[in-house]
Amino acid sequence: MLDTYSLHLCDDHPVLAISLSEMLKQESFVRTISVSHDFVGLKVELSNASIDLLLLDISFKGENAFDFLDEIKRSYPNLKILLLTNYELSDIHLEARKFQVEGLIGKSASLEELKTACKTVLNGGEYWGKYQLSSEIIKDITPREREIMLLLVQGKTNQQISDALSISILTVQTHRKNIKAKLQLENITDLISIVNHFRLL
Repeated sequence: MLDTYSLHLCDDHPVLAISLSEMLKQESFVRTISVSHDFVGLKVELSNASIDLLLLDISFKGENAFDFLDEIKRSYPNLKILLLTNYELSDIHLEARKFQVEGLIGKSASLEELKTACKTVLNGGEYWGKYQLSSEIIKDITPREREIMLLLVQGKTNQQISDALSISILTVQTHRKNIKAKLQLENITDLISIVNHFRLL
């Protein structure tokens, strides 16, 4: 017999939320799906029903989902959470990973991708879609690049790294460019988040 699950969708755009819930309601793996439009309504739904998967919009009017994710995780440690976002910024998925949610998907994704994401998360996996940064990418980092990453995380400048490793500044700059490309970095904050998440150093 096919396993079915209870889903809850929290999004402050009522038309989008209701439309999406109606589409998901037709899927064989969905037993029930409820909707809320703010954190107050979400808390009521979570306290009144046994929910397997929460589809949570990242941004609300005057609020940010990251502001109350800790509370949700503490109160419902077994709840699986898939975040929804309109943003393309790299720091969104890095921020999301800090809260140990199960995944992140763009609102522009197709219904098929959303269904895949839901099923993956419900079956114990994670789904990051185009926000995925896999351990396979990390394996491409060379020993020298790891050395430079450690020094960068410590706040060292190109000149200080050059002196410490006895290499030219041009070589340091080349390594930094390669690290940025391999790890899809925007800034040093991204690097620190990745280093901590994958325990690289």
